[in-house]
Amino acid sequence: MNAGKRNTTGLGQSAPLFELKGKWARIELSAYVASLSYVLGILLVGEQKLTAASPAILAVLLICFLAFLISVVIIQGRMGFAPSANTFGKPQHLVTAGIFQYSRNPIFAAFLLPLISLALLSVSAAIIATAVYMVVMNLTVLRTEERDLVKLFGQTYVDYASKVPRWLF
Repeated sequence: MNAGKRNTTGLGQSAPLFELKGKWARIELSAYVASLSYVLGILLVGEQKLTAASPAILAVLLICFLAFLISVVIIQGRMGFAPSANTFGKPQHLVTAGIFQYSRNPIFAAFLLPLISLALLSVSAAIIATAVYMVVMNLTVLRTEERDLVKLFGQTYVDYASKVPRWLF
């Protein structure tokens, strides 16, 4: 980046607080963060509210989770990965079209749907689980991913990141 330009993307400003290495890198950490955030939300909802929930509410929770899984398959297809891919490895090209025009991390943003759907049972549980997910992802996975993408794609990625939000906002 030129010395005279102001960095408004947050790229390269802070190292990740935690980073998995080798075969456990990036996508696996994001899966752990997402899973633990969802479990936290369920625990905060509590057994009493879960067992008292109507079948319709449980169906909505399931549909939201399935919508997330379907989103992953579609987004991975757009990125050129097999639906069963569990790790992305080193990106070969920068994807900026389709859903990537609206979010630099659409799979991570898609996981907000099942987290937010917990609000049907407990608004506070949904807010806390969503906040934990977003904060931990921002401090770990996304910092690592953005650092690597800047190294790979340089100014092209910096320009893309300056136009497209990390999440959806």
